[in-house]
Amino acid sequence: MAYEYSIAKSVAFSEIDDNRAGKITTASISDAAIDEFSREKIDLIFISYTSLRAFELVSILGDKLQCKITTSKHGLAWHMLRLSGINDKHSDKEKLFKN
Repeated sequence: MAYEYSIAKSVAFSEIDDNRAGKITTASISDAAIDEFSREKIDLIFISYTSLRAFELVSILGDKLQCKITTSKHGLAWHMLRLSGINDKHSDKEKLFKN
């Protein structure tokens, strides 16, 4: 099965130091996502960088921006659960964990 995706926009903090990137606050991540994507018609926002503490923002940003949100850690956690045979559904963890 082939999928076709288009990247509408890319936004970065441009922080190459992992220690400094880990100190970017959830408020800064949330503000950046809202500032950059609130006027966009998009289906999904993928927050990628394992040092960013954005897991708890998935549901909050999804509600505010009316789109699906996932992060690299979020997707990895889902995949690890499925690989280990755990298929629990967690309605408080955004749509990825509802399936």
